[in-house]
Amino acid sequence: MKYIFAKYTDKGPRDRNEDYLDVGFLKDSSLVVAIADGLGGHFGGEIASSLAVKVFFDKVAENSEENFSKIGEEIHECIISSQNDEKRRGMATTLIASVFCERKLRGIHCGDSRLVVVRENGIKRLTEDHTEAQRLFKYKVITKHEYNNYRRKNILESALGMRGNPRIDEINFTVNPDDVFIYTTDGVHEKIFLKEMFHMVRSCVNPRQFVDMIVREIKLRGASDNFSIICIFAKE
Repeated sequence: MKYIFAKYTDKGPRDRNEDYLDVGFLKDSSLVVAIADGLGGHFGGEIASSLAVKVFFDKVAENSEENFSKIGEEIHECIISSQNDEKRRGMATTLIASVFCERKLRGIHCGDSRLVVVRENGIKRLTEDHTEAQRLFKYKVITKHEYNNYRRKNILESALGMRGNPRIDEINFTVNPDDVFIYTTDGVHEKIFLKEMFHMVRSCVNPRQFVDMIVREIKLRGASDNFSIICIFAKE
């Protein structure tokens, strides 16, 4: 399987960009993909998101078969131990970090950044937001309409670096030729709906064209946050 990618990150209207992402190939040709959205403290969000992505890359470069949930826990502890001054106190980050190897996608997810796959005539989320709103909607405490208008929609219940044990979900997915994978921080998926992403992808011949289309659309609608996106095309 051949993987083609494009990526973009932008601080939007904010003073700093607390999002961080990276994509790269390992020696065995596996593709490593990670995206994070930091929060908390003066410059803390920037530190937490970059630290999470860099530690994941370092760990899988040493051993791409290592237990990813264990890596997530190590990243969490690393961020906690880095909260050693006022500027870094309370910093945390979302993270989706993954490895494509042949026809397998393995990864971990914590927070409300998202990964979706476009396959044939549909688009499907591979991650679930770790937010108060998502939990209430999942257990039918609130309706879809109430979810869309929920005042505390962005309140995270889990992030790496937060107090307590973070919820770290594993991602395991079999890749088919012509699958398209889209990683986003909330600055993207709060502006562009899934159905819109699907139709945009289907009008594009490569990931760069799609990413550029998303960026243009967000700027037209008016970015309200940092926004970041990675797109992967899987080809036989």
